[in-house]
Formats: sequence, structure tokens, C-alpha cells
Amino acid sequence: MAFDLEEQEKIAELKQFWNQYGKLIVTLAVAALVAFAAVQGWRYYQHNQAQQASSLFTKFGEAVRKNDVNEIRAVGKKVMDEFGSTAYGPAAALLLAKTNYVNGDSAAAADQLQFAIDKARDARGDEAAAALAHQVVADVGSTPRLSRFQPSRGCCLYS
Repeated sequence: MAFDLEEQEKIAELKQFWNQYGKLIVTLAVAALVAFAAVQGWRYYQHNQAQQASSLFTKFGEAVRKNDVNEIRAVGKKVMDEFGSTAYGPAAALLLAKTNYVNGDSAAAADQLQFAIDKARDARGDEAAAALAHQVVADVGSTPRLSRFQPSRGCCLYS
């Protein structure tokens, strides 16, 4: 099939354009696909983590309702260790701290309260942890472990 002179010039321009920018175009397309796949993979991972955290936190809630201290401690610790960066971590730390404080383990309660203060995602979670910490300090007295409670985001109790 023969092309006329005008068509041959257009083909030559297209070949020149592709020779000059073809690698860049392919590289950008591959980078876009990799970025898209990475975003989708991250969303899948977050969704999967949220489902696992929710399931474990439900089990933790059942232990709290049954008032099974050993199970509360075991499952609460697991929630904090495995899903501490989610919203479930600080919530579990608060409930676990309360359980430990009520059962006389103020040292463990102090650690869990500090965890809850450090990881709280909103001011209400931070304030709830600081309020319980304030109560622990008031009831037990200021010990080196309990005196470290300083909210990470300007809580009303310490302002």
C-alpha cells in the first residue's frame, strides 16, 4: 500500500515523536499503573486490617461484658499489639487500663493509659485517657510511673 507524500510526512513526524518521547510515555504509563496498583493494595490492606481489628475488638467487648479479667487482659493486649495504630488500639487500652486499675494493677494501668494518650486519634479519646490517668494519680499518689502523664494534644485537664 503506497502512501502519498503528505501521509509519508505525517508518518515520519509520528515516528520522530515516538523516538523522542516513546520511552517517557511508556515509563509514565507503567508508573501510573504501579501507583494505581499500590493504592489499591494499600486500600485492601487497610480494609483487611480494619476487619480483623473489628473482629478482635468484638471478642474483647464480649470479654468485658463477661467481666473475665484474664480474657480481657489477653485479648486487650492482643488488640493493642496487633492493631494499636487503628482506632481500636486506644479504645482497648482504655478499657484494659480501667480493668487493671479496678483489679489493683496500677502499673499496668499506667502503661495502657500512656498508650491510649499517645495513640488517641481525637481529643475525646485523649481526654478520656487523661481523665482516667488523673484519677489513678489522685487515688494512688504521684509515683514516677504515674507522674509522666502529659497529654499529647493539650487536654483540658492539663491546660
